[in-house]
Amino acid sequence: PPGSSAPAAAGPPGSSASAVAAADADALAREASGGPSTRLLVVQHQLPFNVSRTLDGTWWGSWDDGSLLATSVQGGRHLMGSLDVEVVFIGVPKLPAGTADLDAKEQAALQSLLRENSCIAVFLPNQLTKAHFSYSFTVLWPLLHNQVPDQHAGGQGGDGALVSSWWKGYVTSNEAFASTVKQSLRAGDMVWVHSHPLLLVPSALRQARIPPSCTVSFFLHTPFPSPEVWRVLPHRTQLLQGLLASHVIGFHLFEYARHFMTSCRRLLALGENVGAGPAGGVLSIDLGSRRATITVSHVGIDCEVIRHRLGQPEVTQQREALMNKRPDLRGRTILGGVEMLNQQQGVALKLLAFEQLLARQLAEISRRRPHQSTGSPESAERLHSSPRA
Repeated sequence: PPGSSAPAAAGPPGSSASAVAAADADALAREASGGPSTRLLVVQHQLPFNVSRTLDGTWWGSWDDGSLLATSVQGGRHLMGSLDVEVVFIGVPKLPAGTADLDAKEQAALQSLLRENSCIAVFLPNQLTKAHFSYSFTVLWPLLHNQVPDQHAGGQGGDGALVSSWWKGYVTSNEAFASTVKQSLRAGDMVWVHSHPLLLVPSALRQARIPPSCTVSFFLHTPFPSPEVWRVLPHRTQLLQGLLASHVIGFHLFEYARHFMTSCRRLLALGENVGAGPAGGVLSIDLGSRRATITVSHVGIDCEVIRHRLGQPEVTQQREALMNKRPDLRGRTILGGVEMLNQQQGVALKLLAFEQLLARQLAEISRRRPHQSTGSPESAERLHSSPRA
C-alpha cells in the first residue's frame, strides 16, 4: 500500500521545484531500500472501493466487484498487479447516498482506511460533485455518443448560464484531482487517467509541473464523436488540449481515434503522424516539442471473473430462491438485462432484437422468459452517490 502521507485535500494544482526534488529524493530512497521505485496511479472518478460507517462512526469498506478496474477472480486488481508495479487508485470515495460533506477529522479517518487498501481519496464538496456530474453526464455523455444537443440551458431561459456553472464545477473538480495526484506522485510513477469526467486532468498535471520522469496516459471509455458533432461543444478546444497533455491517449476503436485526430487537425491545426513500430503502425499527434501517442485497444470481458462469480454461494442461493418462488421457470432460459433509461443504452433496440428472435424461433417462445430492469439516471446517482467511473 502507499505510504502514510497526510490526507489529500481537494484544491487547485500548485507547482514548486522543491516538490519535484522531494519526489526524486523519495524515489531514490525507496530504490536504495529495495522497495519498488515505480507505481501505477490509476485515476478514475470513483474509487473501486465501497465504504460505509458503523454506528460508532468507524469506517470500513470492501472492493467493488462491479468496477471495471477492480474486478478479478482474486477479488481485485490481479490484472494490473501482473505488471509488477505497485498499483494505487485515486478517486472520489463511494460514500452512502445522502452523506453530508465530511469534516477534516472524518476525511483523515477515511483516508487512513483507504490508504491501507492502496487507495487515495479526492474529497469534493457535494455541491461541486453535483456540478461535475451534471457537466459529465448531461453535456459530455450524449455528445460523446454523437447526439447533437438542441439546447444545453437546462430549461432556465436559454442563456446557457446553468451549463456555464457546470463547466466551472467540472474544471474545479479536475484541478482537485490533479492536485491530489501531484501530492501523491513520486519520480518515475505512471499515471493512468480514465474517461470523460477527467478530460482536463492531464493538462492540469502538466501545469502543476510534475516530475519529468512521470508519464501520463489517458483512456476514454466512451466513443469519440465525429468532428462535426464535437465542434458544437463550447469548450471543445480546452478539452482537446486537456487530453493532448497526455503522453498516450487510448480509444476503444480506430474510428474514435480518427475522429479525435481529425478534430485536433481542424480545431487546433495540429498535424497527424502515422509511423511504423515493432507492433505495426503508430499513430500520434505532432505538438511541436513532443508527440502524443494514440492507441486503439478495446476493453474486453474477463470471462474467468464471470465464471468465478457464477460459482459463488450467494449466486447459487439466489438462483435456488428464484426457482423455489417460481417453479414454472425451472428448465427455462431467463434472459436478463439492466440498463439506465437514457437513449444511449439502447433498451428499445434490445427489446426489438428479442422480438425478432421470437419471430424466427416460434417454438422457443414457451421456453424463454425475458426480464428487463431499468432505472433513471437519477436513481443511478443515488445508487452510486456520484458519477460513474
